[in-house]
Amino acid sequence: MVSTTTTGRRDAGTLAKAAVGLGILSIILFFGLGFAVGEPWFVLAFVVGIAAVVVGWMARTRAGTDSRRLATIGLVLGAIPVVWFIIYKIIAAIS
Repeated sequence: MVSTTTTGRRDAGTLAKAAVGLGILSIILFFGLGFAVGEPWFVLAFVVGIAAVVVGWMARTRAGTDSRRLATIGLVLGAIPVVWFIIYKIIAAIS
């Protein structure tokens, strides 16, 4: 049986920081390189955004009060390019 008091919180903190890093990276890829260079960067930002959402969700379920805020920030930052990419693809399919 695994103790969730210190180990789980420490892991949640690491996951939360990773989620924020992935979220920031996906924002940079989507808005920075996606609009400057083109389509492949949008797809890469989508994949990194999905990873940020998954890692952020995992961190939220494990987190104490300290890491929960960071995990939510990472989750939201990762979700922004994901939602924009889906809207972009829907509009491209309609037009």
